[in-house]
Amino acid sequence: MFDPLNIATGVLTLYESKTLKNIFHNNLWDKFYYEFIHKDDYYFKSYTKHVTIYRNGNGIVKNNFFIRVVNDDSFSEFERKVDISDAKKSTFFIPLEDMLKVNLSDRFNGGFGFWYDCIGSTSHNFILGIDEQKQKNKRVLKWVFHFDQAVIKGLPHRIFNLSYAISIPGMFPIIDGKTDQTMLPQKDYEFGSSLQVWHRMSEINYIISFEKGIDLRDIRCYSLIEQKDGDRNESLKKKLLHIAYEKDIFYDKYILSYKRPKLKSTIQFSWNVK
Repeated sequence: MFDPLNIATGVLTLYESKTLKNIFHNNLWDKFYYEFIHKDDYYFKSYTKHVTIYRNGNGIVKNNFFIRVVNDDSFSEFERKVDISDAKKSTFFIPLEDMLKVNLSDRFNGGFGFWYDCIGSTSHNFILGIDEQKQKNKRVLKWVFHFDQAVIKGLPHRIFNLSYAISIPGMFPIIDGKTDQTMLPQKDYEFGSSLQVWHRMSEINYIISFEKGIDLRDIRCYSLIEQKDGDRNESLKKKLLHIAYEKDIFYDKYILSYKRPKLKSTIQFSWNVK
């Protein structure tokens, strides 16, 4: 007698082989892996994080998600957080309601701003609202997007595109393209940007763009995965990842493209500035 669970487990094991990876088309595999095996309420078809850093230390962080909703009865909220503990020591978030009032054309004017867009429906009520979750730590911004479930249920394949961007003055202790020693938030400071994989995703694209004129050194990207050895011992597996380099008139760009990052892992860029 066939046991569906044993069959699914066997196929999941076989997936580690390159042969099966080539057999499964990405969309077919995603449907099997995320919806049948793990039964997720939603997952990311793709996620792009783009961090842009300017010579004066200001920055803009843009996040773009293609979200596939599997269980539309359970998906009505999406929680996000930004931590700027490694920003200039004088940088603290202002209230989100004030950031939302900033015009998009003012994003380069050196202040905090927050902008978002949601594509996938003609309804103006796709996002019902955004609630900030108050934090004692003013270097952490946490909020929740609220969605209209009725609109989500009417989407083709229940896939939509959510984007948001945040401008952050003093995102890094940099002045005139060099490290501002007077604004380091702590001793033994290290430049970096990271994200934690809290949701299953098919693909991640992580881009760091440096404005021309920043005296950049030794940029690298790693995958960090906690491993348990028995019940007590834990270790951190650190894997160097390949990043591509592109340049244009204004920026030097470092790009990571990574398929199906491991859940609860961390993707981390690190670099130095003279």
